[in-house]
Amino acid sequence: YSIDGGAYAAAASFTGLDSNARLVKFNIFTNSIEQSIDLGSAFSLAHDLKIDNSKSTLYFAYNGKIHSMAVNASAPSVFVNRDFYTLAVDKATGHVIGGDAGDYTSAGKIIRYNSTTANAVDSFATGIIPGDIIFN
Repeated sequence: YSIDGGAYAAAASFTGLDSNARLVKFNIFTNSIEQSIDLGSAFSLAHDLKIDNSKSTLYFAYNGKIHSMAVNASAPSVFVNRDFYTLAVDKATGHVIGGDAGDYTSAGKIIRYNSTTANAVDSFATGIIPGDIIFN
């Protein structure tokens, strides 16, 4: 899967996106698109596509929410009604982790969610604009 965030309009000033965001399943062996899911015309860029350790569930940010989708499903659903600056899936615990940049000038925050219930497990403060989540 990949995310096509929508193409920018080629203009002197930004006027929005000229196409809807889509989730695309691409077969690298046949060089073909197997599935394309239109995410709608919310004028929002889809970003941070992640997959869980079992390779059965996708997570991504779009239109101010975190979405999830089984890889064999035909449409995503809202996982958490909140946007994050960055997103990760902890391969050891399965937790979905969001990095909140806050106001972009003071400390940010990491929030971990249970992948089954979508309930927050815990959170902690970070430095300014947590942009990447790396596991040791």
